[in-house]
Amino acid sequence: MRSILLKTLPVFAAIIFILAPSLSAQEQKSAKLSKEDEKKYELAFEAALIHHEKAALLYNDKKVDEAMKQLESLVSISFPKGTENRDGRRLQLYSYGFLAELQIEKKHFDKAVETLNAGIKLAPDVATETYQLYMTLGHAYKNLKKTNDALKAFEKAQKINEALQKLEEAEKKNKPQETK
Repeated sequence: MRSILLKTLPVFAAIIFILAPSLSAQEQKSAKLSKEDEKKYELAFEAALIHHEKAALLYNDKKVDEAMKQLESLVSISFPKGTENRDGRRLQLYSYGFLAELQIEKKHFDKAVETLNAGIKLAPDVATETYQLYMTLGHAYKNLKKTNDALKAFEKAQKINEALQKLEEAEKKNKPQETK
C-alpha cells in the first residue's frame, strides 16, 4: 500500500508548477530580497522543479534509485534567506518527505530518519509539510521498532495538526461571509 505522500506526488507537482511563475505580491514584499537574491531564488526554484519532475518520472517508471538521486539533489539546493515561505522551500520540504518514503520503501529506515530530521530542521513549526515530515518520521521509527520515538513523532504530528485546524478555524472566522 502506497502512502498518501506518494499518491499525491503528481497533484503536488502540478500545483507547484502552476504557482511557480507567479509569486504573490505579499510573498515578494515580505521577503524583501535584493535583486541578486531574487535571481538566486528563481534559479534554485527552477532547479528544484527540474529535479522534482525527473524524480516523479523516474518513480513512475519504477526507477526508485534514480528517483532518489534526483530528490537528494533537490534537498541539497540552497535557497537564499528570506525565502522560507515560498514555494521553493515548500517543494524542498515535500521532497524530504518523498525521499524518506522511498528510503522506507527500500527498507533504509535509519537513512529515512536522518533525511526526515534534516527536513524538520528547515521546516516551520506549524505547516502541512512539517506535519507530513513528522508522520513519516513516526513510520520510520515504527519500522525500526523504536516505539517511544515513533510515539513522540506521532504526538508532534498530532499537535501540529491541531494547530493547523485552529488556524483554519480562525481564518474562517476572520474571512467575510459571502452573500448570495
